[in-house]
Amino acid sequence: MTLDLPRATDLVARAIAAGADKGEALCAAVTDSAGHLIAFGRSSGAPIPAIEVAIGKAYTAGTLGAPTAALQAAVAPGGPLYGLLDATRARPIVVLPGGAAIHADGVRIGGLGVGGSSDPAIDQAIADAVAG
Repeated sequence: MTLDLPRATDLVARAIAAGADKGEALCAAVTDSAGHLIAFGRSSGAPIPAIEVAIGKAYTAGTLGAPTAALQAAVAPGGPLYGLLDATRARPIVVLPGGAAIHADGVRIGGLGVGGSSDPAIDQAIADAVAG
């Protein structure tokens, strides 16, 4: 199964709506499992830096298949992925909370990245809930 534009657009809209419900202006992005951007949205007032951060979170979760918050320890000194951040300069790995892998029938088909809230835990909670 692949992630098509209508589903990707729906996931972006749901993430932005979830942010609005919490009083947060967000950016949301969806990539396929290879990290290619499918859909993006930015609510009014979302911070400009959150654009690239949300895309980076979607890329990271979609290609590595893990929530971005869970990857923080893995890329830290002594972690199994230590050095990964330095090895991926062309397309940065983003391990800030707010990225979740998207699965269908047990297969990873993409990633959702959410950024811009006042609390990174909110970004992660929305990404987890929307990516399901």
